[in-house]
Amino acid sequence: MGAAIVSRPGEHTSALRSIANALSLEVSRLELLRATAGLAMSVVMMVVGASVLGRGSVAVGAVGMAAGFVAFSWFLFVRRLLRQRRFRPALGWVTVAMENSFPWLFYAALGFLGQPAAAHHDWGPLLLYCGVLVVGVLRLSPVYSMVMGLVATVLYQLVTWLVLVPIHVARAGAVDEFTVRGEITRVLMILGAAAMVAWVTHGLRGAVGGVVRSIRAADLFGKYRLESELAAGGMGVVWRATYCPEGGFERPAAIKLVHTHLMDDPGFVDAFRREAALGARLVHHNIVQVFDFGIVDDRYFLAMEFVDGPTLREVMVRAAKADLKIPPAVAGAITRAILAGLSYAHAEAKDTDGAVLRVIHRDLAPSNILMSKGGAVKLTDFGIARALRDNVADETQTVAGHVDHMAPEQATAQPLDERTDLFCVGILLWELLCGRPLFLRGNQPATLLAITMGEIPLPSEEDPTLAAWDPLLRRALDRDPAGRFTSAAQMASAVGAVVGDVGDETVARFVAPLMGFSGPALRGSAVDPDATLITRSNR
Repeated sequence: MGAAIVSRPGEHTSALRSIANALSLEVSRLELLRATAGLAMSVVMMVVGASVLGRGSVAVGAVGMAAGFVAFSWFLFVRRLLRQRRFRPALGWVTVAMENSFPWLFYAALGFLGQPAAAHHDWGPLLLYCGVLVVGVLRLSPVYSMVMGLVATVLYQLVTWLVLVPIHVARAGAVDEFTVRGEITRVLMILGAAAMVAWVTHGLRGAVGGVVRSIRAADLFGKYRLESELAAGGMGVVWRATYCPEGGFERPAAIKLVHTHLMDDPGFVDAFRREAALGARLVHHNIVQVFDFGIVDDRYFLAMEFVDGPTLREVMVRAAKADLKIPPAVAGAITRAILAGLSYAHAEAKDTDGAVLRVIHRDLAPSNILMSKGGAVKLTDFGIARALRDNVADETQTVAGHVDHMAPEQATAQPLDERTDLFCVGILLWELLCGRPLFLRGNQPATLLAITMGEIPLPSEEDPTLAAWDPLLRRALDRDPAGRFTSAAQMASAVGAVVGDVGDETVARFVAPLMGFSGPALRGSAVDPDATLITRSNR
């Protein structure tokens, strides 16, 4: 398997985490209301602090006003982040402390403004605390509930022994209402409530996870769970999927599904079977591996290696938008990887009887070249490929492929061989170096005319610093197949002579920052089924 296939033994845990994150997004309005309520409570704290300050208790009043101001500033900051969708889960723990402060600040205010002993037995602070706990269940985190309990315990004890007890002693001259046994009981009640809510939250997480797994199980496509659509065309749809047979082993995959209206077309079904059989024989680091084929619910499918990264087309478009030139070393490394895959397909892939298949790709467009986050370059979509060993000349006399990335003999429906692919690689290399399309024109006839008769400028005509590439591309883009390189390995050696020993690391160092891989993962790329294909028989 290619490097892009990885197993995910913790998929169920991550699924629950995703559910929790999604739920947090759904209750964002509630979070905003909580922040608004926090602002209101902060104002109350400042008012109470000012009232206490006016009664002569300077220290207590100043602390109350300061605490209220800090809380007000925090919740104002949280509201702003929520409105801008920039709130981060880590900041939630600060909010936990803020939210937990309100019941016990209310407890302190009751004791200071009234009778400490009465405040000690008042249910109001505990009810506020339980409300905070209940709202916390929405976060689907047992740890969150237990942290709230621990914070509440600490704050409760601090208020009791540093605020209420001194006031009670000053007024009544005794501490008979505040006993160690009683405080231990209250602490156990607070922690017990938190533990119960954490237990309920844990059960809720399991229930939600079970429901989601049941829904996913019902939506399985055979042994695959279809996750998200990656590409679509007239022939089929490619999905990002998860291979999930019984036993818990899971791994990502790309599933190509044939459109239902094509299932009754014997010619198309035979071509799809041929693609699967051919792809399964191509096992190489620079070729997307095909590992399953079949029919489920009356739909044929092809299961392939999932490559977590962009297509070469996406990289080229991103570089063009950024007005960034692809370095020659990167262009050379990508080209060498493509040629390595082609060398295997042309000269090493074998049939069951051990005979070399001589597979030509015939559709080497940038959208059919995938790039993993580690810099691996992989050929995909051998849907119109041909194994020359079993095909006579007229079976390759068709125009099929992305029209702007064809060899002249392909555009004119002449017999094809391995050198056809090498011309297409020459197009790719020229475009990588020069940063613009070579043959693409405003319409298909004009593009075909450019391929067969148009001028092919040398790289040095676009950029004098690229003169070292002129001899190589003059040979690769020779319209006469006899003038081209005779094999992919020979062309790869010529590329290596220009750029040296470059590989996946060279590609990764350029592509990763360009595509923003240091941030959220880019969607996985898979086959571009037939987006800009034309097919025409010449027989």
